[in-house]
Amino acid sequence: MKKSKVLVYLSSLNSSELKKFEQFVASPYFNQRPELVELLRYLIPFHPEFPEKSVNKTSIIENVAFNKKNNEKELSYQLSFLFKLIEQFLTISKFEKDSRLKEIHLIESLYEKKLMNSFRTELKKKLEDMENVADIDSIHYYKASLLYKLQFRTNVVQRRTYDNSLQKASDYNDCYFFLNKLKYSCNMIDQSKFLKTDYDTNLVDETIAFIKKSKFVEEPIIAIYLNILNIVQGNDAKQKFKLLKTQIFEHADSISNSELKDIYIYAINFCARQIKKNNLAYLQEAFDLYLVGIKEGILLDENKQLTIWTYINVSKLGVRLKEYDLTKEFIFNNKDKIPKQYREDAFNYNLSEWNYSTKNYEEVIRLINNIKVNDPYIHSMSRITLCKMYFESFEIEPLLSLIASFSIFLKRDKKLAGNMKTFYKNFCDSLFQLLKRNQKKLPTIIEKIKTTEYISDREWLLQAAEKIQTEKKWQLPN
Repeated sequence: MKKSKVLVYLSSLNSSELKKFEQFVASPYFNQRPELVELLRYLIPFHPEFPEKSVNKTSIIENVAFNKKNNEKELSYQLSFLFKLIEQFLTISKFEKDSRLKEIHLIESLYEKKLMNSFRTELKKKLEDMENVADIDSIHYYKASLLYKLQFRTNVVQRRTYDNSLQKASDYNDCYFFLNKLKYSCNMIDQSKFLKTDYDTNLVDETIAFIKKSKFVEEPIIAIYLNILNIVQGNDAKQKFKLLKTQIFEHADSISNSELKDIYIYAINFCARQIKKNNLAYLQEAFDLYLVGIKEGILLDENKQLTIWTYINVSKLGVRLKEYDLTKEFIFNNKDKIPKQYREDAFNYNLSEWNYSTKNYEEVIRLINNIKVNDPYIHSMSRITLCKMYFESFEIEPLLSLIASFSIFLKRDKKLAGNMKTFYKNFCDSLFQLLKRNQKKLPTIIEKIKTTEYISDREWLLQAAEKIQTEKKWQLPN
């Protein structure tokens, strides 16, 4: 039963959603099969794990009456019916959350039912709201196009005189197309660099040329994505990044948070690429963007939570900038914004990084030992921190043992992405070669560290190499 699609879908619902789904199934409007109510109520107490010993075909058949002879075939039918209800529930729940499109459907329904007085009143109100809306995004353009299309349809029926509703419907539709074309193009070009593959970005050059000569270039969000496209294409990217920062802060109040989040991520990702190229001035740029985006709620999700990676990235940037007080404050103040299942591990990891940077090594070990969830990424990052700590404490034997065990983990683990395994493996290999302390081979090792594409903590490895070259304690006896 573990692989049953019904149980998989039910497991994905939180407790609040599950309660609403129970009400949904109990409603005769959506469900005319009372046996499904009984089936769901049997399953609910076992949410979300649904242990096999309690939720199996035999136990369900014994405990739930289907109004017919209970058998596996009948159970299969009932599970299929319940699954269709879950899909319907998810669809309606998504629709319920989108108030803007609900308004469109209501106005269309009023028109179709020929409730013209109500239709005109609602349409006029929504069009007035549309022209004064502050949070622009692609859905705004789409909704405006539909509303003006409805107005044009009404005007044609009433009188054959010119009005500008058709032009506005067309213009908003063009804005919707141009914005999405630019967004898809930015995403495809950005992804092609990361995935080492090519997408077909047809009509991009023609679209850019047309927009630049048209009135649509005056739309702030379209102008921003034109600029982002230049950045991801590498066209004078550093200057375009400066312009992007200006655009963000000038137009933040007129763009929706969902769109702003994507824009912030493009800006932060540009900084990350520059940092990987050792352009360390972008450490501060990324740190500042993160802090503003979190403070304004832009980088939070719909539940007002932070991803663990945003939480970790900000902390890493802070300690690299030696902003110790500000970083520690960030770690503690934002702990409760992390999803509960990852909260303690992310908190302990961030504090271990902070204590490593402030040379409080005993606390580093304690905090890393408190990391409980077997998350391969946090586990790997904590091993890197321990490696650096042992090196700086000149504890060679524990360091060699850790490198060996970490390398075995990287070979065996099935959850880490391949490029991330390479990222950490290259760190282990480089550090192991440095620890041989062969002065003649050091220049070759250093050059390899500089040129290897995927390698963790490149800057630290180069500093370690310098210590081995220059500090007396690292010199092997003749």
